[in-house]
Amino acid sequence: MAGTKLTRNLPNNAYQAAVNADSPSALNPYVTVEDLPTAGTGNQLISGGASYSGTGMVFNVSVLVYTIAGIEYTTAATDVTLLVGDPSNPRFDAIVASLDANDIPIVEVVQGTPAGTPSTPTLEPDQVLVQYVLVGAGATNPSITTEYIYRNDQSSDWQGSVDGLLNCSPNFFNSANFVSPTPSPVAGGAVCLSVGARYGVGQGRGTRFGAGTPVSREDYAVISFYVNFPSPGFTQQGKTFLRLMLYGDNTYDTTLGNFLGWVDVGNYCDLSLMDTWQLVNIPTAEFFVNSAVTTIGGIAFTTYPNICNAPGVQFALDEIKLQTGFGPQTNIATVDVFSEGNFVGDTARLNFRSASGLSNRISENTTDNSITISPNQPKIDSSVTESVWVIDATDISIAQVSAQSGTLLVNAPTGATRDGQQLIIKIKDNGVSQTISWAPQWIAFTGVTLPATTDAGTVVAKWQYITAYYDLASGNWHVIDVKQEP
Repeated sequence: MAGTKLTRNLPNNAYQAAVNADSPSALNPYVTVEDLPTAGTGNQLISGGASYSGTGMVFNVSVLVYTIAGIEYTTAATDVTLLVGDPSNPRFDAIVASLDANDIPIVEVVQGTPAGTPSTPTLEPDQVLVQYVLVGAGATNPSITTEYIYRNDQSSDWQGSVDGLLNCSPNFFNSANFVSPTPSPVAGGAVCLSVGARYGVGQGRGTRFGAGTPVSREDYAVISFYVNFPSPGFTQQGKTFLRLMLYGDNTYDTTLGNFLGWVDVGNYCDLSLMDTWQLVNIPTAEFFVNSAVTTIGGIAFTTYPNICNAPGVQFALDEIKLQTGFGPQTNIATVDVFSEGNFVGDTARLNFRSASGLSNRISENTTDNSITISPNQPKIDSSVTESVWVIDATDISIAQVSAQSGTLLVNAPTGATRDGQQLIIKIKDNGVSQTISWAPQWIAFTGVTLPATTDAGTVVAKWQYITAYYDLASGNWHVIDVKQEP
């Protein structure tokens, strides 16, 4: 794994980090592939994390579940305190889960070496990284900025709301008590106790929090919160997903272009654990949809699958906040990628790119949590009529006009990048013969004549098919066949 980058989409302040993604620095306080356990050691953080307490150098560490050499361990919630900064230089410290001399699970801090350009400290084989913390020169507090979303009640920070719409019989709705005294709060006097009944990513259905004024997306690297699944439990009552969605504002609609993406909270905590507060830290870079949106103004928690009968499934939230200045451990599984049997690298995300002129058909089945992938499929672009027809051949293999009315100029297609790329053109008029002209990039081969008119049938209009192949060197389209419907 050494020397191989994880493929990451970094739409937030981690843009700068990507430039130096091989080594953490003041601009890149994030785990890199060099920090991950060597393949085969069985070391992994399964759930839990750490979050800045807001006081001094104290970090709150939740219940941690982790493996060392393939054996699973658990530590209780605790606090760790970092030493103040070196007078002259910054350093990186690492919060780790480990074992003491008697093989008892513990949480400890591995202090880094101060330097003008500090490196992260070396971890031992029996230490599992929870997160790095950048400690500035002379700092008595870590360089962390916090935007609180929820503390104690729905009016203290961002505005809480619920979309409870449900169409089933008997009707049973999503709900939330933003000032619930139970379960016992992590801090303050209340928690947000929600009931999950209806799933809905598109509508932001579920428990939501909206900012009066959205914050800058660049300013925050981590969204942090505590979650608790009161008895009889989340998965025990039939829920399999708790999803967190981020939005650029508080309209909660994925179709408006403000949707930033969603993640499964179960990747960062144990959904089967009951009556226990778990700290969840999720990098905001994991929400990579619509990277041009520069703000964060809304979040929503939604559950799946739908449940239409009482009492529903409860989950509690506390201390929800956006933070920056530290980097959580990457505890998402990676896969090895091979090409024709040759190892390419390992990654936590795959991006399927279709060949020029073709498209991928990829869809999610939320019922069985599967993904259907059909790569390099023909795709048709259909118009009723055109006047100056410019076909974008980037992912189009068939283009048609179905009822041409008026003169048609077929211009040179754009977007083709593959030598020999095929394009089939289908033309049918509206029952009246129409004139067709062709840009000079259309080159008819010997024995082939480009049609100068459509051909209106005696009863119905007739299709004409024109088959062409792209010549990359000349930028021309070689027309090898023209056929008309009998």
